[in-house]
Amino acid sequence: MAGTNRTRLRGEKSREEILDAALRLMGERGYDGTSVAAVSAAVGVPKSLVFHHFGSKLGLLSAVMIRGAYRFFDAMKSARADVPEGGTHVKRLTWLLSRTAEAFDTHHDFHRLHTILMMTSDAAEPEVQQAIDQVRTEGRVQMHRLVSLAFADLGPGVARAVADELDDFGMLGFDGGFIAERGDGTPLVSQMGRFARAMAAIGEGRAAELAADEATPTDRRA
Repeated sequence: MAGTNRTRLRGEKSREEILDAALRLMGERGYDGTSVAAVSAAVGVPKSLVFHHFGSKLGLLSAVMIRGAYRFFDAMKSARADVPEGGTHVKRLTWLLSRTAEAFDTHHDFHRLHTILMMTSDAAEPEVQQAIDQVRTEGRVQMHRLVSLAFADLGPGVARAVADELDDFGMLGFDGGFIAERGDGTPLVSQMGRFARAMAAIGEGRAAELAADEATPTDRRA
């Protein structure tokens, strides 16, 4: 029994080491530019072990993306904990976005790979595009929840409508901010104050539109 447990633990350790190496190498070279041989050499294991764990190079990429997404979105959920009560929408958004930016920085290898996959011909592979789509879909869900929290004081209906307006915009902001950080060195977290002001202005504008739409004819004449 003890021998079986040791074998299982070694197998789990080698699997995680392979995923770590694949994430790093694919983030540097892209999917097409990273061979299974390069991954196995980086870990110091035979190629056969990579295929044993993941079946194929696409299976390896899928496992890398699934693990990376799980870890990052778990960090995003933690980032939404203990949101400060009160304050303006700008203040709450700044806090939430800054915490999310810190999660981005912690998982920068995953986001670098995700960005490379979106911007190269690697996405032509159906399995690669599926992995990208899954990450984008879950990212939009998490951004929607973040915005809803920031505007929760306006009530669940308005907060949801504002989040519907802003979730894509929030995703675009992080995409651009992450690339800018890699390009000119501007820390992602330092960009969040201005980004929060822009999102708050759009969100408050949307809330005002909803209030006007719900106004009674008497209210409009007044």
